[in-house]
Amino acid sequence: MSALVLDTGFTIQFLLEQIARVEGDRGISVENLESFEAKKNENPAFMSRIIKVSFKWKKATGIDSVILKVPCFQNPGKQENTSRIEEFLTQAHTRECDFYAFFNSIEGTSLKLPKFYYGHEYSNAHNNGLLVMEDMSGFAKTDKMLPGFTNEQVENLIHEIAKIHVASWQHPEWIPQFGWRVAGAFAFVLECRDVGQNLRKIKGEVFNDLLDRMEPLFTVESLDKVSYVKEPYVAGIPPACVHTDLWAANILWKLDENGKITSEVAGIIDWQTCKAGNAAEDVLRLLASNCSSKYRRENTERLLKLYLNDVNKLMGKNFISYKQLYEAYHESMAQEAILAIFGAPLYCNMENVTGGPNSAQLKEELLDRTQALIEDTLKWNNL
Repeated sequence: MSALVLDTGFTIQFLLEQIARVEGDRGISVENLESFEAKKNENPAFMSRIIKVSFKWKKATGIDSVILKVPCFQNPGKQENTSRIEEFLTQAHTRECDFYAFFNSIEGTSLKLPKFYYGHEYSNAHNNGLLVMEDMSGFAKTDKMLPGFTNEQVENLIHEIAKIHVASWQHPEWIPQFGWRVAGAFAFVLECRDVGQNLRKIKGEVFNDLLDRMEPLFTVESLDKVSYVKEPYVAGIPPACVHTDLWAANILWKLDENGKITSEVAGIIDWQTCKAGNAAEDVLRLLASNCSSKYRRENTERLLKLYLNDVNKLMGKNFISYKQLYEAYHESMAQEAILAIFGAPLYCNMENVTGGPNSAQLKEELLDRTQALIEDTLKWNNL
């Protein structure tokens, strides 16, 4: 069957062949296909188009739909110079494909990742860029970052993060392939600083002083504390595969029989910016983005010990100490504060994050998390 999946340039036959290659002989073929429907996700995405392809089979196969992630830069009209964005997209899409291909191939693990069917690099010289993966929308969905995750959600996610980090330590072959820092990372740090100046307009009485004191941390050195492939390692901890962007939109939770979100992790998605580096960065990102500052501050020690216990148990030895983890966690604060400074002004204008009848309270909660993280960062760095 030569029918195209929307305007992607990929035929339905090609798509089914990639799925069958992974799933085996289950009747996943054009001969068994009665019809298909492709629907584009209407939620705006800056770096990709998300397409859900649903299948109607003559004989059931157990695969009713898949997700296509088609990399593309969708909003060039608002950018004067797109070359840096094109460079990032080229690296980020290929990195995500490489991540799924590698970590889905590790036997004997139970990592909470969507099943990976196919990936092809992105380039502005061709239209072959594509990622095909499991559709989890029938049994999982994301939760909101505001007002925040429950304690049970946080603990369950920490268990899953530990499993992924351990898998990356036990199988370090991925590091030469996609462990290096993406080009333009420091340019993004400077962009974060520039965008973050909007916090002065939003709540200058709080952020004017904090941003002035943060200025010495907008450096390559802050990046080096979370992104590294060679010694010296931060706190002596070897590089793990770090997601770097564990905010609510990238975490899928299982649904109960009534379609309500549970505390069980279904999957962690969007690994475009994963890299080799400071494992504690993921723990801090989880807490700083998705939890109140009060919860983060009061539970840091307990949750670090929870993560530590999982890591050492799975590694079968005292792989790292609490002292090392504590140091690594705090050393990652500068980069996480930089990301928070960048994100807060944007989230304040995102309807799906801070909109609705409780908009004022949600924005205040967001700003409090940002303020607290900056304060803790400055304290650790004696600024």
